[in-house]
Amino acid sequence: MRITGDIFGFSCTAAPQYPDGRRCPCGNSSCWEHYASDLALCRAYSQQNGGAGGAHPEPDVIVRMAREGDAVALRVLKETANHVGLGFVNLVMALNPEAIVVGDYLAAGWDLVGDIVWSVLRSRVPSYYLAGVRIFPSEHAADSSLLGAVALVLGQFFTSFDHGNTAGSSHSVLIQTSA
Repeated sequence: MRITGDIFGFSCTAAPQYPDGRRCPCGNSSCWEHYASDLALCRAYSQQNGGAGGAHPEPDVIVRMAREGDAVALRVLKETANHVGLGFVNLVMALNPEAIVVGDYLAAGWDLVGDIVWSVLRSRVPSYYLAGVRIFPSEHAADSSLLGAVALVLGQFFTSFDHGNTAGSSHSVLIQTSA
């Protein structure tokens, strides 16, 4: 399972977190994306910082500012991590994954937020569900969505190797060796 700043790489995950939460363009309310995505992090920072500075800072800038001691940046990062943890509770209970790889701002700031995510999980999920779960940051945080898409395409393309005739198989690769 791969979670990125734009949760699952699409625009909405309709896993309501709060009964009267923020309205979502998908028509639902309180979708996870409104609380745990990179956009949610930036929005929270701007709101709690009094809208100072005009445009939202980028998520990696917020992580950097949190590391440098910016109290607002650290607070919103921790709040967002709490929402990530709540969403992971649903994922673990519903899907029982062996591993969750986080990317983007979560990977960049995992040393700041990982304990919070795990704390939320431990407070809401039975320990026997968590025994086999690993959560770790992607080594390719910024490119994780792109690399995942490439792997998906290549995985489909290279599913079958045929040393002979490729007729009737659109996903086969003919391997010819010269003698």
